[in-house]
Amino acid sequence: MARQAKDEYQRDYTVTEPRTNPKGYTEYKVTAKFVSKTNPEDIKEVVVWKRYSDLRKLHGDLAYTHRHLFRRLEDFPAFPKAQVFGRFEPEVIEERRQAAETMLRFTVPIPALTNSPQLKEFFRGGEVRTPLDACSLPSLPPPLIPMPPGGLDETQAATEQLEPRSPGAEETLGAESYRLEGEDTGGDLGIREQQGDADLDALFAGGGLEDEDRGSPPPGALPPHDLALFDPVLAAGAEEEAEAAAEALWELDPGPGVPGGGYVAQATAQVRGALAREAAGDVAGALSCYRGAVQVLLQGLPGPPMEEFPVGTCQAMCPPAERARREHQGRLHRLEEEDGAVKEYSRPAAGKPRPLPEELRPPAVLLATVRHLLGCVESQAATAVAPAEGYDFITDRLRAVRLDAALQGLRGAPYATLLERVAAYLLHAGYCLGAQPPALWDPHLHRAQLQETFAGLRRCYREPGPHRAQPLFQACFLLCNLGSSEALRETLDLPAPLRGSPELRTALDIHWAFLERDWARFFRRARGLSYLASCALHPHVAPARRQALLTLSHGFNSRRGHFPLERLARLLAAEGEGEVAELCEAHGLRVEGAAVIFQKAAYKDPGVLEHRPSWELVEGKRGEGSLLELVEGVCS
Repeated sequence: MARQAKDEYQRDYTVTEPRTNPKGYTEYKVTAKFVSKTNPEDIKEVVVWKRYSDLRKLHGDLAYTHRHLFRRLEDFPAFPKAQVFGRFEPEVIEERRQAAETMLRFTVPIPALTNSPQLKEFFRGGEVRTPLDACSLPSLPPPLIPMPPGGLDETQAATEQLEPRSPGAEETLGAESYRLEGEDTGGDLGIREQQGDADLDALFAGGGLEDEDRGSPPPGALPPHDLALFDPVLAAGAEEEAEAAAEALWELDPGPGVPGGGYVAQATAQVRGALAREAAGDVAGALSCYRGAVQVLLQGLPGPPMEEFPVGTCQAMCPPAERARREHQGRLHRLEEEDGAVKEYSRPAAGKPRPLPEELRPPAVLLATVRHLLGCVESQAATAVAPAEGYDFITDRLRAVRLDAALQGLRGAPYATLLERVAAYLLHAGYCLGAQPPALWDPHLHRAQLQETFAGLRRCYREPGPHRAQPLFQACFLLCNLGSSEALRETLDLPAPLRGSPELRTALDIHWAFLERDWARFFRRARGLSYLASCALHPHVAPARRQALLTLSHGFNSRRGHFPLERLARLLAAEGEGEVAELCEAHGLRVEGAAVIFQKAAYKDPGVLEHRPSWELVEGKRGEGSLLELVEGVCS
């Protein structure tokens, strides 16, 4: 069986020049452009004129193929619906043109779509062009390598004597030149149509229009003795010297701290171990081996020793010098007056000297500081501190904790114990402050800090060590990024035992339900989440309820059908019939007594989604203990 030819062309699609056909419909100029990856001057275009119904049919075929290949991990671009009135309006025509161009360009990186028979048949019968043949190219500069004394004629003549020419080649070339010049005769029409179909099949089959002989060098390639004029590495004896240098690498003396054998050989052993672990599915172990190989190479390199991270010696939550300065300036926060000052965040700047060891807190003090800040959540009510003000204070001090840890090079399990508690507080605060006005609380800045914390936490989890809370926080990361293909990919790349944990199984099930628009399963599984995981999911609850009402409006569309509010409240995990009735009325649905009437024509998008607290989904799972007790019970 012959191997399929590799795609040698970079593709691009454009939809331009909409015009009105004499028969009364609008047609669009669709151009498929093929640029050779090896010869950028080799450009071919296939041009067809298609109407809206052709584009919509192609969209349906490609969307069907994409849905069955990828299980909706990435949504296929939408396409405007057909309409009887207003289809000749400029806005409608432009919307259809943009949608068609987006659909075609979406297929480029997906071989199953770009080489599909439906796409090839769509361009069947189109005009195959070579744009560069019609324009005069600028003359090239003289060659850098001297040509033979007889010029190109002698070389070409000698080549023609050595290469046999198949019978009829001159006629084929003549016919091709004749066709490209655009002269039209009746006897040549069938040849042109056959040649155009052959060119189209070759372009959409993943190969090129040229000969597929891979054994011969590309035309114009320089022989080694000519290339040596410009590349000293290829001079006589260079290959032997390169091999000798490569062998000498394995005999280099190890650097300080690398016992026995060449350090390159030790790094190679680490890489081989990483490859073996990666093949076995142990991604975390493979990454650890890769880092070990890099560390061995850095230690073995000659030169100045690597700079060591300082070790903090401050045993207080705030260095004494900073505390004295802030007391003198009257800058102590109200939450610091009774429980003690905590080091505030100071942005590191270029040219600023690095903090001294006595200004940095060691890991044990950093952990005690984080626990103290979690305890300040309950102190806000006693000191009459507004929730947004307390949030600003705690997040600022937590950023200072992360900065101290980064300056000391903290990583692995010790750093994960800090970041887990930071992430837990941010999840809790995001739920509690979601209803605050933007002037007091910025949700975008909060989400950026949460994502940055998750990124550092996932880096720590790649290091070996006991990570008892990893399943919970990996699940929270996925729930925070519900619908994200990148977050799903990172979760699916985790080791199988970790993916099989109850927390991640539930999070993955909720993610699939969200993608598949299975809202009954979505809310049913959401009821079984823990408190922190529910806080991570809560920003997606309101959009899910909106989509659920839209689905029900289409599925139960009836003027006389009554859907009980009690059943709808259970389905959407709402607090009661009153809340779900307000939700339906906000979306334009009519409520009569204890039932709602679903009509797809009456449904409307209310615009801004209101943040609603939920006892059943979130608050009822917290328990009666403090936030500090809850976090300490789930973190490492």
